Amino acid sequence: MDKPLKHIPFEDLEFTQRHTNGDIAEGVEVVGTADGTKLGFGYGKMLPGKLDEWKVSYDEVITCLEGAITVHAGSQQVQLESKDSVFIPKGTNVVYEPTEATILAYAILPADWAEHSML
Repeated sequence: MDKPLKHIPFEDLEFTQRHTNGDIAEGVEVVGTADGTKLGFGYGKMLPGKLDEWKVSYDEVITCLEGAITVHAGSQQVQLESKDSVFIPKGTNVVYEPTEATILAYAILPADWAEHSML
């Protein structure tokens, strides 16, 4: 028997404030461990500003869908505009800096990183 597909219309998603920088960043998980997968996928909405530094505890790919965002990692900077992507390896310290209202998509592996994190 085929596993059922999961259709998630963007307009049905309920974004919530990010635990830090909730005034400029919201997110929503679309698929993750609750769906029986090790892959996490979701969207983020951000207003212009600079988010607090964050150490990613997973491999991540971010794709900018609308707007523009700079991803800082140490001395490296990557500017993403519509349809640009960046791969961020596990263990990287990053700062996200949207330069205009931005919508992005992200994929992370493993989705259950928080259960294994020592943050």
